[in-house]
Amino acid sequence: MYWQITNAVKCWCLILLMGVGNAHADTLTVGLGNFEPYFSNSADQGLFTDIINRTFALIPEHSVSYVFNLPNPRLVHGLNEQVLDGAANIFSQQQIIGCLTQPVFYYLNVAISKQNRQFELEQISDLSGHSIAAYQGATELLGPRYMLAVKGAKAYEEVIEPVMQAKLLSGNLVDISINDTFIFLHSLKKWSGAQYQAENYRFHDILPRVSTYMGFNKQQYCDGFDKAFSQLKASGELNKIYLTHLQAFGVLPQRLSLSYMNTN
Repeated sequence: MYWQITNAVKCWCLILLMGVGNAHADTLTVGLGNFEPYFSNSADQGLFTDIINRTFALIPEHSVSYVFNLPNPRLVHGLNEQVLDGAANIFSQQQIIGCLTQPVFYYLNVAISKQNRQFELEQISDLSGHSIAAYQGATELLGPRYMLAVKGAKAYEEVIEPVMQAKLLSGNLVDISINDTFIFLHSLKKWSGAQYQAENYRFHDILPRVSTYMGFNKQQYCDGFDKAFSQLKASGELNKIYLTHLQAFGVLPQRLSLSYMNTN
C-alpha cells in the first residue's frame, strides 16, 4: 500500500511539472519596435501593439511576453537568433530565417499640406513643382512613380526626425510633407503642445500603401496568428482600431476621406 501511494504521488507530481512546463512553452516572447505612436514602452499603448494584443486575444493557447523598444535590426537579429519567438514590423522574408504572416501593419502614407495653401493634389505627379520634406527612405519605399515626381520638385529633402517635418510644414518652409498620417499627427502634437490643431492640415491620399508583417520562428505560430488576424479583419475590428487611434488625435476620418482606411 505504501509503495502504491508513493508512486501515485510521484506520478501526480510529474503531471504537475509537465503542466507547468507546457504553460511556460505557450508564452511567446515577441519583440516590439521603438517609435511612437505605433509602439511604446507599455503593453497597452501603441497602435501596432493594440493590433497585436487584439489578435492574440483570439489565440487562447498562447500568452505573450513583450520585449519593448527594439530598433528593426535588433528585431530581425533577435528573431533569427531565436532569442525572440516573434517580432513585429518585419519588412520582407529576405530579412529573416523564419516565417512571415500576411500583411498586418499598414503605414498610412500621405502628402500633407496646410489648409490655407489650398493645394490640389490628385495624383503622385502633382507633387512636381512643390517644395517637399519627406521621411528618410521615402524614395525607396514609395516606388518609381514617386521618385519620378519628386525629381521635378522645387526642393526635396528627406529628414531623419519626424518632428522636423512638422516644424517645416507648420512654418511654411515647405509646401508638402510626405509622412505617415499617425507619425505626422504625433510629431505635430509633440512639437506644438497646447497649440496643436490637426484641422489646419490636409491629408492627400495619393501615395501607395506600405505594409509590414509579423515574423515568427515557427510556422505554427505564423499559421495561428494568420487565422486570428483574418478573424479580426473580417469582424471589422481592425478598421475600428485605426479609427479609434485617429480620433484620439482629434481627426475625424470622414473629413480625411482616406481610401486606405479600408484595411480588408
